[in-house]
Amino acid sequence: MLKKYYLSKRNSCCKMNYAVYFPNKNPYNLPLLLYLHEIGERGEKIEDIEKCALPKYMNEFDIPYIVLAPQCTDNNFWDYHLRDIEEILNEIYKEYKYDKKRVCILGSSMGLLVHGIMQCQDRIYLKE
Repeated sequence: MLKKYYLSKRNSCCKMNYAVYFPNKNPYNLPLLLYLHEIGERGEKIEDIEKCALPKYMNEFDIPYIVLAPQCTDNNFWDYHLRDIEEILNEIYKEYKYDKKRVCILGSSMGLLVHGIMQCQDRIYLKE
């Protein structure tokens, strides 16, 4: 898997780090897997998300997905960042055209909670 780190620049009040992992093959029109970490990985050091669950193993496997792993900012929870996540998904879609019909959301602890919120809100970025 190839890895890239980014800083979301959506607005000045909330800048959010995120990592994107790409398979070694062509990254276009692939399914996207959104991984939302648990509470212990919040902060400004993007490397912290690689201490847990899915991102920890991304360099060991080459899966046929684009994997997006944003980092929740200190003292916030994922529900605060729903619009930021949407903006990041839009940025990635513009560049790599992932398959919007094949978006999976995974989470651990705090990240699993927002998975349910996103499903209930029926966000537009989860649809074609």
